[in-house]
Amino acid sequence: MAALLKDVAIRGAIITIDALHTNRVMADTIVLVNEAHFLFTVKKNHPELSQ
Repeated sequence: MAALLKDVAIRGAIITIDALHTNRVMADTIVLVNEAHFLFTVKKNHPELSQ
């Protein structure tokens, strides 16, 4: 999924992703590569993401 976002023009957009795709690679791709914003669903089985 992150590889697909590298080629999409989403600069400045707000991206929403469900818990299945919530991970550090997705966050970095959206924010650092695409210069966009995100709303992720973080569940308790990923405590490192909620910090």
